[in-house]
Amino acid sequence: MKIFTIFAVIFACAHGLGEDCNGSWGSCQDYQNCHTGSTITGQCAGPWNIQCCPKVGQSCKSNTGNCMLTSHCSGTTYAGYCPGPSNVKCCTGGSSGGCPLTKYTGSKIIGSTCTVEVGFVPQMDKINSWASSCNVQVYITSSYRANADVSGAIVQPASRSNHMIGHAIDMNVVDGATGVFCNSNCLRSLSTAPSGVKCFINKVQADSVLRWGMSFNDPVHIDEPININYPSRWDQLYWATQGACVSK
Repeated sequence: MKIFTIFAVIFACAHGLGEDCNGSWGSCQDYQNCHTGSTITGQCAGPWNIQCCPKVGQSCKSNTGNCMLTSHCSGTTYAGYCPGPSNVKCCTGGSSGGCPLTKYTGSKIIGSTCTVEVGFVPQMDKINSWASSCNVQVYITSSYRANADVSGAIVQPASRSNHMIGHAIDMNVVDGATGVFCNSNCLRSLSTAPSGVKCFINKVQADSVLRWGMSFNDPVHIDEPININYPSRWDQLYWATQGACVSK
């Protein structure tokens, strides 16, 4: 009878998907959907991925911060601005005291705004240089994004996508000689693409740092595979951008 009572109490204290966490200071949701990316385990019922996401403290938000675990903050934490336990505080600033994202511009980069993490700028310089030597333009369709929720995506984004740390772009290629706009279908059939497009993609493939997405059936994608090669670095960059760059 005592054992049954203990289990009943534990079950009563655990909350499920969409409900408030214990103490009503957060909500139970898939950890991938948490607005800051900083979740707390052991507060919600259900599978492992259902975790407690701290609610936004309005005073923290007003100071361009996010409520998250202190261990996940790469900037400065402030107490008294967020609901929840003592280890959930208002995080402002990134690893360098500010947002590490920048808007990249290049002579051969066109299309949508190209937002990347500052550490990816040297790779973008290479991409711009290759585009120039191959007489093509790189038409940006996507760069940094805060989460994996992408409407109309050709390929379902990964939950730890390099887009989420500013080390990836999605693009089409415009051939300078023929004017052909080479989209996903064109890039997928690279052997029949204009010579300038083939020249550009071949340079990406030959590089020791960058990866062309055709290896996972996403031909419009170019990234630096930090999520695979340096997962702990991916985590650091993710928390830095979420803490300093993402407004909620």
